[in-house]
Order: sequence, then C-alpha cells, then structure tokens
Amino acid sequence: MSFRDYFKAIENNTKPISGFEDIDKRLEIGEYMILGLRMNKGVIREEFQLKFNESLDELFSREIERNVKSGLLTDNKESIYLTEKGLDLSNQVEIDFLL
Repeated sequence: MSFRDYFKAIENNTKPISGFEDIDKRLEIGEYMILGLRMNKGVIREEFQLKFNESLDELFSREIERNVKSGLLTDNKESIYLTEKGLDLSNQVEIDFLL
C-alpha cells in the first residue's frame, strides 16, 4: 500500500491496514492485568479504575486473595504485584486474571 492509499483510507474512515484485532473490554482487562503483573510496580488500583471505570477489587477480589495467600502476590492496598515466588510462577497467576 502506498502512502497516498494509506492516507486516503484514513480520510474515508476505513482501516488502512488489515490484521488489527478489535478486542472487547474483557480481553483488554485480561491483557492489561497480564502486562501489569509483569511490571515491577504491578497493577496500580487507581490507574486500573481510571482506565476501565471498574474496581480492581470488585472484579478480582477472590483471585487477589487466593494468590496473596499462596505467596504469589503482594497487595499493599495501592497495587498488587508478583512476589519472588510469583515471578517464577507468573503464568499460573496471570491465568487467574483472564475474565
């Protein structure tokens, strides 16, 4: 596709490039959680609330509690993040946060 065709498609409100996936809110939340848990700061409750207009605790209270009790997550009330043990088992934790 040429640049001209690309910009013409944008002007016509069509997708200039195919292959992009439209995702629903549930999948977006799941991906956000997986990516956030991979970060040192973890998932920050306030940022989650602002992004999704949903409470992290209302959506995932059981999952958070279970993983904290298992020693895989730390919950400091501002954010949740993986413990050292949780880093080793991150795939197991991340699965819990897929809606």
